[in-house]
Amino acid sequence: RRRLMLSERLAASGRLFAIAYHLCAQELADAIAAQVARTAPPDEDSRRLATIALTNYAAAALVMPYDRFRQAAEQSRHDLPLLCDRFGVSIEQLAHRLTSLNRTGTRGIPFFMVKIDRAGTISKRFDGEAWPFARYGGACPRWDAYDARTIDRIEMHLIETLDGRRFVTLAMAIPSGATGARGRSVVALGCEAKHAGRIIHADRIDVDRDEATTVGPTCHLCERRDCPDRALPPVTR
Repeated sequence: RRRLMLSERLAASGRLFAIAYHLCAQELADAIAAQVARTAPPDEDSRRLATIALTNYAAAALVMPYDRFRQAAEQSRHDLPLLCDRFGVSIEQLAHRLTSLNRTGTRGIPFFMVKIDRAGTISKRFDGEAWPFARYGGACPRWDAYDARTIDRIEMHLIETLDGRRFVTLAMAIPSGATGARGRSVVALGCEAKHAGRIIHADRIDVDRDEATTVGPTCHLCERRDCPDRALPPVTR
């Protein structure tokens, strides 16, 4: 009967994205399959995951069309709650899309994104152009993004790495969803501090003069001595 059945417990943003996903899975099946075939996946699991990833990307592009979305982001100075309301998406969906604005000539801010649980485990990671932490393992425990507890409230932080680079990060707690999970997760976006003037949430800080939280790549790769928050010794000693 060609009916699409959606859970009643899905939020409106979840329903919208599910509809877009299934529409793209049908209407763009041949185009997606051709793109996957070009990458020559080594096995069936890789092919399936690549298909899902490209279908997710297509769904996000359908809900948040590239040019209109990028213009809205720039004009609102990346006001995250406003963009969520305008496009009917969740903060996690919005964060995903902001990391994908890489079209030549019309690029957005090169954001990185992570999804972290309250144990510090990173379940999603999009590195962007600049990533201040280790590529594998958890992030630095000194990064205040872990402390975001209030849904719909943006927690802004200024961090500085061992080599003196500064980054602005925006973190928001997200609900556990309709699955009954008890854990609290945080979605965090970040970029180099030089882009702070394009982000409304960073207006209250001076990225050049204000004190920043010093962070390392991850504990076992960090050489900083006398760190009060270290969870593991460095591998060198």
